[in-house]
Amino acid sequence: MPQTVDWLTQLKKILQVGPGEERDWGDNPKAEHRSTKTAVKVLLSNLKKGVSKTQNQSTDEDDQKMVIFKAVELLIRDKVKKTNHQKTTLQALEKFELVLNEKLHAQKDKKDELEDTWVDMINESLQTLRREELDNLLLNKDQDELENIVFDKDKNQPRELREHGVRKLLESDEGKEALEKSHVSLQALSVIQDPELIVPFFAVANSAVFGGKDFDNFVNRLGDAKDGILAQAMDAIIKQPLPTDVTASKVSKDVAARFANMAKAMDPEQFAKMAKQILNSDQGKQALVDNPKLGGALLSSIDPSALKDFDFDTAFGLAKDDILGEALLMLSQKNPLSEESDSRPPAKLDPALFTLLATKVKPEVWNDKTATTGVRKGLGARICMELWNAGGYEQAVELIEHGVDTTVATRVTEDVKSDRDGFYSGFVQPLQHIIAKYLPDVGKLEKNDLSLEGKLKTKAEGAKKIFEALGDKAATLTKWDDVKNCPMLTQFKEQPGTIWGFEDIRMPYVQAGHETDEGSRPLRMWELWDAIGLGNQDYIKLLEDPENFAEEKVEKAAQLIQTKKSTRVVYTDIKDLKTFVEDFKKDAKALLLEWAAQMPKGSFAEVSKEAGFEDGKFLGALACKAGLWLAKEKKEPVYYCLDGINMDDVTNYKKVKGLAIDDFLSGRSKKKHDEVITLVEIREILKNWDDLKYTNENGGDEEVVKFVLKGKILSGNDLENNIQKWKEAMEKVNKENPTPAPDFKTFTNKLNGIDTDLLRQLTKNAKTDPKKANQDGRAIVKKYGYLIKIANTRPHIALKYIMLKCEVLSNYGLISKNLPKAASKLKDAFDENDEEKIKAAKRGLRNEIKNCHDEFQLPLESALLRPPTTDQQI
Repeated sequence: MPQTVDWLTQLKKILQVGPGEERDWGDNPKAEHRSTKTAVKVLLSNLKKGVSKTQNQSTDEDDQKMVIFKAVELLIRDKVKKTNHQKTTLQALEKFELVLNEKLHAQKDKKDELEDTWVDMINESLQTLRREELDNLLLNKDQDELENIVFDKDKNQPRELREHGVRKLLESDEGKEALEKSHVSLQALSVIQDPELIVPFFAVANSAVFGGKDFDNFVNRLGDAKDGILAQAMDAIIKQPLPTDVTASKVSKDVAARFANMAKAMDPEQFAKMAKQILNSDQGKQALVDNPKLGGALLSSIDPSALKDFDFDTAFGLAKDDILGEALLMLSQKNPLSEESDSRPPAKLDPALFTLLATKVKPEVWNDKTATTGVRKGLGARICMELWNAGGYEQAVELIEHGVDTTVATRVTEDVKSDRDGFYSGFVQPLQHIIAKYLPDVGKLEKNDLSLEGKLKTKAEGAKKIFEALGDKAATLTKWDDVKNCPMLTQFKEQPGTIWGFEDIRMPYVQAGHETDEGSRPLRMWELWDAIGLGNQDYIKLLEDPENFAEEKVEKAAQLIQTKKSTRVVYTDIKDLKTFVEDFKKDAKALLLEWAAQMPKGSFAEVSKEAGFEDGKFLGALACKAGLWLAKEKKEPVYYCLDGINMDDVTNYKKVKGLAIDDFLSGRSKKKHDEVITLVEIREILKNWDDLKYTNENGGDEEVVKFVLKGKILSGNDLENNIQKWKEAMEKVNKENPTPAPDFKTFTNKLNGIDTDLLRQLTKNAKTDPKKANQDGRAIVKKYGYLIKIANTRPHIALKYIMLKCEVLSNYGLISKNLPKAASKLKDAFDENDEEKIKAAKRGLRNEIKNCHDEFQLPLESALLRPPTTDQQI
């Protein structure tokens, strides 16, 4: 065609590659290899010479653009080919534009300056080539490179290119997913200027970009159009369908976060108008029902006047409590309005809005203990904790007056910042526990103590309001003077001991105890934790060499306390630190030695991970159990505060614990079971109530544990009747709820390390009773590991353990079935002090030890063939 031939001729002349008749050009003539600088120079030089202007009548303006475009395209393609494609097309375009701008700047104001028309055509060609390359990247699914351009990771991509990249991302599901997942800051995307582009971007961008100065700057740049653009974006969010797969919960949370932050940036009146439109439309209400977190974001940000006469039940149906729960949770995390501020929602907590929404939720929903998932799980506890941390004390009082139970705790694994006051080890504490530790400060407040200031004074004022609202309903004493003068403290002065219970609940009693003349000593397990807070490897070292390990551990811990570097001790409470340290060293070492001497209760730490236990809390529970027996040995009372403890939680603990372990083992939950040490301690007390007694100075039996309720020590028939009732309830639950065990194949490596025949035996047994086989597999690993490590402990532990706990090792041929009988026979011979019987019994026991697993033989000889200690019991 004449026209095609003409523009190709023009192209050949511009590129200066030789006469057209000497080469077969086709539709894509090949350029010569040139550097970028040379290519630009040739292009500009020949355009200035007018070569491209010698055209016939068939070459129009479109042909001129085509000529320039093809020239630039061929030069770029040639450059990429020259680098063996190590340089991308986009990099070549960037270099070309850089050199072009340098050349154009150099010729500025010169007579031979290139006409603007040609410069515009060159720049247009560069942008067109960039867009085409982005389209190719998207077409070829080269998502990484496309995101690199859009998010400007190289910090040098032009605005037009990045904005076009955003547009291309928004055109595909893959692109939208990239924006949803990206945590890029808005600073990197601040090039977006087109409202039609901003709206869909806001609707899909990850919630991580909607925060901080970047977002504020981005929104401010929108000027007067801000509210309109944000409203459109929120409308787009409302209309987005939620996924139905397992990611729906995460997406729901992310969408709500985007919505809430955009609401915060809008003018409150404009937001209220938009929110009312959503709440008055069927589509809008359905969207909130489908996504309660989004409904919460809307309701927590609206002016309460917009909800006048709004029927929540009709609008939201069964989803009402979920939506209101999400809204109240979001509200509770905001600071309440001060009297001096005229700020409006959603920036701060609006008291009127909180009251309106809170009273729409019935007390039975607030206090529901059956909810296991979603926002209604532990709703009252979670919101009270958030209000406490945000300073919403008046709102907490309102909830108490509304009937919210402030003694309920809840286990929560998500959506809670770990630094929250009242959040510990996966649990949201009851509000009454949180405020209990501030009772001494409330006492200072009432006496106008000037040492109380700042945040601590504010918290004391908040606690005082809540104590007053609770009144007689409080699970604890609410006056500091009542604590100091309670019967327990009176007896403590005459008979000092340790004070146990939920940590925050007992703290006022601990502080009051430290302030007495008898109080310069550790009064709680936590004050010994620098020495006894052991990990798995430390525990093993303790078992292997109790005396030396304990001595070394205690000395290091004492140094921390002496230099006031320990975080476990409240130094302001201690009258005499030197005396405290001396007592600490004695108590801590004695506790470690008692712990080493204890027969393990429950799963041994070595298998705790596979069995679904968190190591730290499991070992802590073992240490605390040892503390009870040490108290018996020292003939010192354990004052156990029952304030805030629900005894049903104690008696049902094995069932709850079993469900948590089963959820982990079955994959329904990623969280292992964390022992609730307080409940474990009380269960140990109940199981051993008759044994936890000592002979007092009058020759009578005295209980080690003194149960205390609101400062009064329980005693007499009421105490004994309660103990019996609690023990029976606990034993019934224990029997009905054996602790679940993981599939025995979980321990394949450990079992094979013991004996390669064990897996065969377990597999055979699993055919008739799979649960029993799993329990056997766990027990073998646990008990094998313990027996290997007892060579240096007191022999009565090994003998008791073999007699009472090692039937499974005998059943699987790891221990001789006659070993317990032979060991018992030797003990009897020692008791009779008959040398002939001792020699004969030793020969018999050695023969039985030889029939045990090879790894058991030396430890068992060390533990069983020496005389028993005086405290040996079987």
